[in-house]
Amino acid sequence: MTDIHGFLNRVGNALSLSGRGIENLDIVCATKTRTVEELSDFSQGYKKAYADVFGKEAALIFGENREQELIEKYGKLDVHWQFIGQLQSNKVKYIYDKVELIHSVDRLNLAKEIDKYGKKGGRAIPVLIEVNIGREAQKGGLLEEDLDGFLAQTAELAGVLPCGLMSVMPVGEKSDRLYCKMKELFDKYKGENSNWKYLSMGMSDDFEVAIKCGSNMIRCGRVLLGDRIYPKIN
Repeated sequence: MTDIHGFLNRVGNALSLSGRGIENLDIVCATKTRTVEELSDFSQGYKKAYADVFGKEAALIFGENREQELIEKYGKLDVHWQFIGQLQSNKVKYIYDKVELIHSVDRLNLAKEIDKYGKKGGRAIPVLIEVNIGREAQKGGLLEEDLDGFLAQTAELAGVLPCGLMSVMPVGEKSDRLYCKMKELFDKYKGENSNWKYLSMGMSDDFEVAIKCGSNMIRCGRVLLGDRIYPKIN
């Protein structure tokens, strides 16, 4: 069992230190490998805890890493879905009409595939551009110096709506330097783009420093749902 009240109090304290309130933060619950039954039980406890801590109704936002799991869970829970994992271009067709936001867009071929299905569905699909702010060879994401060119290319795609940045920090990152650099990048492009809304950074181990540095969207799994003990959905 996790301490949802404790987590939400930590979130509230971090927001207070940054001079903001809960209305300035989206909490995305990462649902990778979790069953529908587990998530249904969690939802009830989360909504009650959120009301206790913040005095308002929670917006339940779930983020899935795998398109097959999203398909399995979609329609069985009354939540807002986002796709937060690395998305293969050939999988866009399975999830584009099920999610409100796609994270981790970092390749033109992926953006073009999203564009194709956005046009098919008659809307511009909101996406976040992933930045490899730690410049780690094993991770996806654009280097910061490549952002200008990539955003210029996506601006030509009517079916794609870039609306912010996301990043996964290096494991064990102790300094707030990279978080602050992400906030600087976010602010730079926000001044140029009226659709710019989200800076998605911060997970179970680093959400407090991320909030402190200006994140307005965190993606947390273990701290909310505990260690993964269920088998993966095939």
